[in-house]
Amino acid sequence: ASTGRLSWLARLYIYSLHGLAIEVCFCAVWYLIERFEVRLHGYSSVWSLPIYGLSLLCMEAQSDWLQSRQVPMPLRGLVYLAWTYAWEFACGSVLKLFGANSWDYTDYANYHIYGLVNFDYAPLWFTSGLLCERYLLVWARSLRWDSG
Repeated sequence: ASTGRLSWLARLYIYSLHGLAIEVCFCAVWYLIERFEVRLHGYSSVWSLPIYGLSLLCMEAQSDWLQSRQVPMPLRGLVYLAWTYAWEFACGSVLKLFGANSWDYTDYANYHIYGLVNFDYAPLWFTSGLLCERYLLVWARSLRWDSG
């Protein structure tokens, strides 16, 4: 018997692990393409867990609001893109204050802000925001605890 949907804390856990896994895989594929690094070693930081988890929880609320107002998909994608850049910049700025920032786009991005936000990734963030809305958020919110 189902006892109800997952709490926000359980969804935070799912979103955190999802973000970390995607980042590690992205880095591994990036180095395969850029350096032909066939070992597929990806990397991330433990700081990515709350960064991705909280971001995706916020995207739940954004998605609900945007879809309830029937905002067209391309505009929703732009909202998610703007949110991603604002969140990445804010989190990166705080981590940088403590010497804990694990990313710096200064040396390899064509367009960036203080090395914290990489505008070359805009198509990726636009697309991933819409994919998260369509699949990840829907799936995570449809999960139910099973009592038996």
